[in-house]
Amino acid sequence: SLATMLRLLRLLRVLKLVKSLPQLAIIVNALIMGLSSIGFIGVILGLFYYLFAILGMLMFQENDPWHFGTLHMAMISLFRASTLEDWTDIMYINLYGCRDYPAGEYDGPTFGTETGCVNNPMGIVAAIYWIVFIIIGALVLLTLFIGVVTTSMEEATEKQKEEEEDGAAGYMHAAVGAGGGGATSGRARDDG
Repeated sequence: SLATMLRLLRLLRVLKLVKSLPQLAIIVNALIMGLSSIGFIGVILGLFYYLFAILGMLMFQENDPWHFGTLHMAMISLFRASTLEDWTDIMYINLYGCRDYPAGEYDGPTFGTETGCVNNPMGIVAAIYWIVFIIIGALVLLTLFIGVVTTSMEEATEKQKEEEEDGAAGYMHAAVGAGGGGATSGRARDDG
């Protein structure tokens, strides 16, 4: 157990790589600087998914028990939809009904018997629900997440440039101060 812990601590040597590669240091610093903003966006996303999962369960549970039968499946389905992966299939199941748009679990000769699907199309209500969810959830909130990371990257880059300039200015000041003092004392000796 102790030997395993020591081996795991040896993995921390990889962090030395961050200091030797300045671009990697910028990325790591940006992620650390943006953690609080990323956390707040995560809370907003969680609340948004929770709200739409509850609404989806209330509206679509009978028609689409596979995607909206339970809260956790509804949230997973919404996350999948927010990545724009087959969100139209879920929308069409709820728009036209599971009998008229059989996809996934609802496809096949055992319609409605094993899945618990009751054909209850929601029509325009489903279209409005999904369009609002995709615009806000996929396009606005996830773009906001990317914006926070990008802003943090810019701030980290500026911070690193300032540190490099301060280091170079300090080095130049020390070099000029050491060289200038010797020249002044040399002139003073020539005059005297």
